[in-house]
Amino acid sequence: MSVQRLWVLLGVALLLCAMSPEAALARSRKSASVSRGHGKSSHGKSSRGPRRKKKQRSYRPPEMPSSIEFQSFDLVTGQGQLIVVGTKHVPEIRLLVLSDDRGRRFVPDMADCQPPVGVELPAEGSDPALVPANLRWRCTFSVPTLYRKAALIGVAMEWGDKSVEVASQKVATVYAAAAKSVPSAPRPREDGIQAPRPQPLPGTDEGGDPEDSEAHEDDGGESDDSPH
Repeated sequence: MSVQRLWVLLGVALLLCAMSPEAALARSRKSASVSRGHGKSSHGKSSRGPRRKKKQRSYRPPEMPSSIEFQSFDLVTGQGQLIVVGTKHVPEIRLLVLSDDRGRRFVPDMADCQPPVGVELPAEGSDPALVPANLRWRCTFSVPTLYRKAALIGVAMEWGDKSVEVASQKVATVYAAAAKSVPSAPRPREDGIQAPRPQPLPGTDEGGDPEDSEAHEDDGGESDDSPH
């Protein structure tokens, strides 16, 4: 092999060595850009995926009746009978508010409403137009035992600034009829003025148990250790 040919081979080898780092760097840059493009694309798809919208429940305010009729009251059981008129749905009995001649306002401890005898209501979710107009719901409520020691003077259904109540004279008439058969029944105040709300006893918290206050009122404030 001649010297000239050796120099040619050596020059080609040096040229290849000089070009290989640049080619490798170019290839690495190209592969890096491609990988970044794929990563961005996959990330974009995940972030832009379809979002499920939460179903918003439509709020239906309580349906107020057009009138309430106070039918009867039993002082022994504390149960009263009402006729509620003017609602397409079962009356919201949680709106019922009672009051006595001590100035207290309270809710019944039990209440239930049923349609008139012989009337069948449409299935739940049916068109309200199928419900008979001016349906007279039969409702029963019970006065809590604690509040049976005062005369009942008010029956109403309230929601916010809306109120439908039984005439005070009607409440007095029904209560008086019930009290005739119970000699020990509490009588309404003759002056027609509601007694002030009972104040907490000295040394007790304002938020004390109302049953304790009632007990003190009944025994005149005497303790159990007092002589009889």
